[in-house]
Amino acid sequence: MDVQAERLDLLAADQRRVDAMWAGVGDLAQWTQRESTCVQKVGFEEGLEEPEGVGVGGVYDAGRRRVRLREDSAPTEVRASTREAFCHAIDHELEWVSEDSAGAFDQAIAELDPELYPTLESQQHQVFAGVCQAGPESSALLIALAQECSDYGIPPQVSFVQQAVFPHWSDALTESYAWDTQTLPLLSQRTQVSAISSGAWLLMVEWIPDPETGLVQPQLDLVDAKSAEVVQQLSLPEFMPTRDANGNPRSSSHTLLSVADGALLMAHDPGVASWQVEVVDGELYVLPYSAPDLGAVSSGHQDQGHFLYATYEGGLAAWVHDFGQTEPLLWQGSGGQEGALQAFWADPEGALLAWMVGPNLVIEGRDKQGQSVWSWSLPISPLSIKLSRTPAGQILLAFSVSDGDPGNVGVSVLLDPETGSWRLPEGERCGAIARQWLTADGELVALAAEEDGLSLIRVVR
Repeated sequence: MDVQAERLDLLAADQRRVDAMWAGVGDLAQWTQRESTCVQKVGFEEGLEEPEGVGVGGVYDAGRRRVRLREDSAPTEVRASTREAFCHAIDHELEWVSEDSAGAFDQAIAELDPELYPTLESQQHQVFAGVCQAGPESSALLIALAQECSDYGIPPQVSFVQQAVFPHWSDALTESYAWDTQTLPLLSQRTQVSAISSGAWLLMVEWIPDPETGLVQPQLDLVDAKSAEVVQQLSLPEFMPTRDANGNPRSSSHTLLSVADGALLMAHDPGVASWQVEVVDGELYVLPYSAPDLGAVSSGHQDQGHFLYATYEGGLAAWVHDFGQTEPLLWQGSGGQEGALQAFWADPEGALLAWMVGPNLVIEGRDKQGQSVWSWSLPISPLSIKLSRTPAGQILLAFSVSDGDPGNVGVSVLLDPETGSWRLPEGERCGAIARQWLTADGELVALAAEEDGLSLIRVVR
């Protein structure tokens, strides 16, 4: 697209942000096949704000036909904000076609903050830009799901924007991936699982209540990741009451965290022992571990004392802990809106996060220090979400697609974080229920709920 980049103040944006801006322009140029837009200039500003005082990542000034970007935004946010601002410009070029949506945006508008978008026109413009900046690949994915999953309809705003902005784009997703199912030994639904020793083994921890003592005993099962056979079992001492102080049943007082060559059983309370689990020559060893007080950890990864993890206390939150210091993994959604964290995954590469910005789901990759590496979005509002990463670096997003049981994840799709392209599984694509994903034996595998326990699903690329 033919636009002029300029600096709007004396503080120049660094080259990473300039490159990210041009990447955002290039995304839309490829998606829309446009050679130019009505945007005349693009500039960076420090502390960019809308008239209402809300901090934003980017603004399209229709009167001056100028895009203004926030100079201190992360490069990944600059790229997304550029796409969104240019999508507002495309809406403008199309004589504000979003205002002719005739109810197609009503459901999405209901999820916008009315303080940020107080008028119907501003709401229509924002829904249009949000779907547009997510790109035609995301729209094609949702259209394909609607065609194959009877209880999942196409979000009407997706069809509207696809026809207005990407009419030449094929609705078909040409690539897919396959998976294979393997039955595991009978396991309790309360079993925690982690992959250890570079994924050659699975460690399964089951919390077994003893009705006579009233205590819970952790049982460790070492499973060969290739054959799915239990090769060793080890029981730890009983220590935890089966019910809390209020008389409610307890499932466990620990969380199983992944480690490069082992696993950690992290205690939720400082007064309870934590354990380090290792496998040496195919044999399971458990040692006491002096764990930092991180609170009730729900999931995470540890590498030489550096933790990327999530906690759940009234809401999911993500953190990075290093050298005794704990900092939140802060993120800003497109338009400067901060959303509640919906899903989290951590591994040796870093962390994956998903959160809602209005009616859009944002998926972002962070490095080990918590810095943003890439970011994409989908114009959906799923009931439940799970994230994971394949050994090849692709992102598996599993989410619910109906108003049924919110604990069931109905569709699992693969995202290429470099290109923003999506792939559906081969064969049966709807109703796949995955309780947990992890990397084992050089593949991404899932534990799926069954009536008689759990089964192992291998993602075959």
